[in-house]
Amino acid sequence: MQFQENYKFKSKPCDYLYLIVALNYTFLLTRSEVIQKNRCLKLLKYSAYLSQSFELRFGRYTLCNKTCVLLCSWWIRHTFFVRFIRGFLSINNIGTHPPPILRLSDGGHFENLALLPLLDKKLKKIVIFDGSCNPGNEKYADSLLTALKLAREKLHCSFVGISGRDINEDIRVEFLKMESKQRPRSYRFKVQYYDQAGDFVSDGEIRFVAPRHPSESKPLIPETKQPKPWKDFDIQLDSDKWGKSPELTDIEADRLTFCCCSRCHCYGRSCCSCRCISERLLGKFPHHITANQFFTPDIFSAYHREGYAACVEAGVAEFLKPQSPQDS
Repeated sequence: MQFQENYKFKSKPCDYLYLIVALNYTFLLTRSEVIQKNRCLKLLKYSAYLSQSFELRFGRYTLCNKTCVLLCSWWIRHTFFVRFIRGFLSINNIGTHPPPILRLSDGGHFENLALLPLLDKKLKKIVIFDGSCNPGNEKYADSLLTALKLAREKLHCSFVGISGRDINEDIRVEFLKMESKQRPRSYRFKVQYYDQAGDFVSDGEIRFVAPRHPSESKPLIPETKQPKPWKDFDIQLDSDKWGKSPELTDIEADRLTFCCCSRCHCYGRSCCSCRCISERLLGKFPHHITANQFFTPDIFSAYHREGYAACVEAGVAEFLKPQSPQDS
């Protein structure tokens, strides 16, 4: 990636308002005048350093030298936290080749699964993934139940289990209340579409996929305890980055504490307190809170692996293959 040599940054008056608020906040943290003074001086010093590094000027554009351009471009491309703070401060990046940034948002205005727009199209096949933060156990399907309730009220849809059983009872028995500790990552059910007059229009099938912790997920090969390696799926991936298998071990999942960098992760007897604090603040795999936007490569890899394993268990690829021209 290359930036223009004269790279432009724009600072707005609100940037300095944030600094004033931060300074006032430091006085609320402690009653000690000495500590207040030291904290304010450190904050001012750090803010001045950032201003010099990014060549920000109040109320106008400033051209940066080549060294500053290289430093800024590297920071923006490789550190999400820097991009997050710059976006929060409404700082614009202008260059010939801006860094590739993927912006994601959830559908939690009405329901977290974004299922209603798909049901409104009356599709024959739907696959939905639940990546929401939930406490697990009996609440594992809360997002799904909320979406189904709204679909009945707004779109006049009807839902039944694959066996024809009532949907709520079928979810409880087939997905939540399994006798074994190893529970499925997916759930299948049927949808029936009706028009405003209450007349039947068509039907379809939905597959609900939700990641699980390795301690409670079903192995992809029941007859063996060894995880199935990537090569068995005809996939060649670097084991240093993506692990030896899509199936995680308990240690690999439990070590994913905190965020920002790989050094934040730990596992062992000495890390019990650290893991406890991390779980209370940010949740635990695979239910990290949405506010945790700073995934490390290890966390990203773990979610990638678990998501792939969940799709394999649910048979998503086979399910989405067109069986007729209407399915394509």
